[in-house]
Amino acid sequence: MPLRALLAALVLASCGATVSSVGPNTIVNGWAIGDASACAGEEAVVCAAFIEVATERLGGRDVGHAPVVSSVVHAEGLYPNLDGDLGPVFRSGMGGFCCVVLFQLADGTYRAIGVGRVPTQANQPPYTFDIGPERRDEHTDTRTPAPTI
Repeated sequence: MPLRALLAALVLASCGATVSSVGPNTIVNGWAIGDASACAGEEAVVCAAFIEVATERLGGRDVGHAPVVSSVVHAEGLYPNLDGDLGPVFRSGMGGFCCVVLFQLADGTYRAIGVGRVPTQANQPPYTFDIGPERRDEHTDTRTPAPTI
């Protein structure tokens, strides 16, 4: 079975599966885990490409890791700020950031790799980010709003 076909089969088997120990906005390798992608229809091919590059990068980043039990494409979740309040991370110049691939390993641990793609270069392979931002480097704005007149 060709590698792409095998990866597509794994994606279809794992997409939509929930990882019970990792709840919404749990931080894994600095990445906030959001909702799992449906990876259905035409999106299954995109998910397979994301999982393929993330799996390759995981092998380089975490050499000798336990075997992968499942891999699921997730949206990026919300990050705590310095006060613990959750919110999105806003990036300048990174419009191609797409998702986080969450791996469950045979030893019961989890790993995550960020995956992106430049929107204007859809024919190019996706790229990976090893470690996420973990938190937003800001405080919650506690100023009271100006009075309305």
